Amino acid sequence: MSKYNLEARYFVLENLRKLDDTLLDTLWQLFVRICKFWQTTETPEAMKSDFLIFISNRIEMDIRYLAEYVNYGDVIQELTDELGEEAAFQKLFTDAAANITPAFTNLARAKQLVVNELIALNLSLGGFKTFGNPAIAQGVPINYPGYIGGMNRRDHTPYRKKAD
Repeated sequence: MSKYNLEARYFVLENLRKLDDTLLDTLWQLFVRICKFWQTTETPEAMKSDFLIFISNRIEMDIRYLAEYVNYGDVIQELTDELGEEAAFQKLFTDAAANITPAFTNLARAKQLVVNELIALNLSLGGFKTFGNPAIAQGVPINYPGYIGGMNRRDHTPYRKKAD
């Protein structure tokens, strides 16, 4: 077998393969903040097992994700020390400088490779369903009601009833 067909190994990262509890808690706090910031759910704990599986699968699929999670932990710690917790998350969620392409700063890598993926995870785990629900989200736009419920309906029919 040719060497170029062998699985690529990242020896520096091999020793870091396990995510420690502090970093995992930091990532979980990010997920909870996403739920709070976009008012997608009042009970993020219900999504925790899916969150843990997602993080574990990401690292198993590509060990470089571990480095991105470590980078996120460093970035949020530095932002929190500099700005305070609320302002740190506000900057992380809304700062346009974090969306530069290519993502060559630590802030941009944290935003694009960790935060944005967890936002997508939140939406796929039920955040889309509840986004704009007046019972949960006050003052945010209502989901486009025709996306699944039928585009020609005039009422704000959710794509799925709560009882379903």
